[in-house]
Amino acid sequence: SRRETMMKLDHWLRELFRITNRGIPFLLVGNKIDKKREISPEEGKRLAENLSRQTTHVGFTVQYIETSAKDGINIQEAFVELVKQILLYEERKFARH
Repeated sequence: SRRETMMKLDHWLRELFRITNRGIPFLLVGNKIDKKREISPEEGKRLAENLSRQTTHVGFTVQYIETSAKDGINIQEAFVELVKQILLYEERKFARH
């Protein structure tokens, strides 16, 4: 929900790849959509697309979803999407072996 946080995503992604030696599926979640936005939905989608270019080679794409924990908007959907991404990742990994 904050631009400052968004600007740190490249660092966090590098750390994720360093720690896991490959990366693991994750979602980009724009939370607190019930409040004043610093990041537009379009900007979040573009960022997810850019991140996907960095993760496609390891077998997953980054999905973007907007949520509001306060109002319960898209919380379940975010978890469902993450599980889908994990299952697709594992299926592709299994198919390669």
